[in-house]
Amino acid sequence: MHHIKNYLKHHIHNSISAVITKFNYKKTFLKYPIHFDKQILNQFKEKGFLVFPEVIPENQLELIKNEVPTFFRNSKLSDSNEIAYKRESAEVSKGHLTNAIIEFIKNNNIFSLIENYMNSKFLITNFVVKINHPTKEKMGPSNFHKDTYKHKSVHMMIYLTDVDENSGCFTYIPKSNNADLHSFKPTPIKKRISDEQISKFYKKTEWLKGKAGTILLVDANGLHAGPRWIDSNMDNLKSRTAVFVNFSTLPFDNKLRNFFYKQSSNLHKIFYS
Repeated sequence: MHHIKNYLKHHIHNSISAVITKFNYKKTFLKYPIHFDKQILNQFKEKGFLVFPEVIPENQLELIKNEVPTFFRNSKLSDSNEIAYKRESAEVSKGHLTNAIIEFIKNNNIFSLIENYMNSKFLITNFVVKINHPTKEKMGPSNFHKDTYKHKSVHMMIYLTDVDENSGCFTYIPKSNNADLHSFKPTPIKKRISDEQISKFYKKTEWLKGKAGTILLVDANGLHAGPRWIDSNMDNLKSRTAVFVNFSTLPFDNKLRNFFYKQSSNLHKIFYS
């Protein structure tokens, strides 16, 4: 019964969110180009994620890695869960990293892709770099969850280190992004779901691995978890450095909506300057 309520809430809130965004946000993107490979959009809709392997060239990666420490010196974010999650986070400012992401977005029609995937206009609401250090425990976001039922959300992740099952891999349940009754099982307990519960309802977990320079697009309303390490020997585990860019429609909640406006006003200056 709970998953049916979540399913109905999802549709109602997402519909309202798309309408609010349409009438309150004037920025618009180019329509989906006819010459664009629509198989990519169909794949995104079917699985809930896309992987673009090593699309940031190695020479750019070296420049980006050298500037990451500057972000942490200048704009490290306070995080009450930093110790528990073994996570450090900082806001990203202009630099080689920003230029590389903007280049990728332009060359691959990413804004058009996301707009068509969401079937809605959207805002850029977050742009941070995170370093996650190895831990055996699955805490917080390392357990499966959906980010929200109340608005549409797509994450872009850029791996700045090589990522596999022992270096903080992001995991996703294919097709859990579909807004059907099945994708709302099991009912989240405090928004986190155990692996045991997941295995009862879903046959496959996709590990979104990639070399440094790989970029992911994921529907944040699909079931996902990360970062993760599966080896029991801590000596075999490596830290992960990744960048997160969030694209969202405006939520119905007034307080959160105002927060999104505030966040996006500065970020749009970076991406549209």
